Amino acid sequence: MIQNPIFEQFVNFGLTALVGFALGLERDMAGSENPHAGTLDFILIALIGSISGHLSQFFQSPWIILGGFLGISSEIAV
Repeated sequence: MIQNPIFEQFVNFGLTALVGFALGLERDMAGSENPHAGTLDFILIALIGSISGHLSQFFQSPWIILGGFLGISSEIAV
């Protein structure tokens, strides 16, 4: 089997989106009234967290994770 790092990243981000979708779908089916708790919101939050973690590892800077967290927090607060 050929190990392609770009393909592995797409698989990792795809699995992240799938987990976010599953959590968001469960919240939608439970009848949550929170406007920031839909399926697409959970997918977006999961993907931004995953991308922040990947970039933090790539650039070896923990501040990128903090930036992603603050960006998501400010989006939810609005």
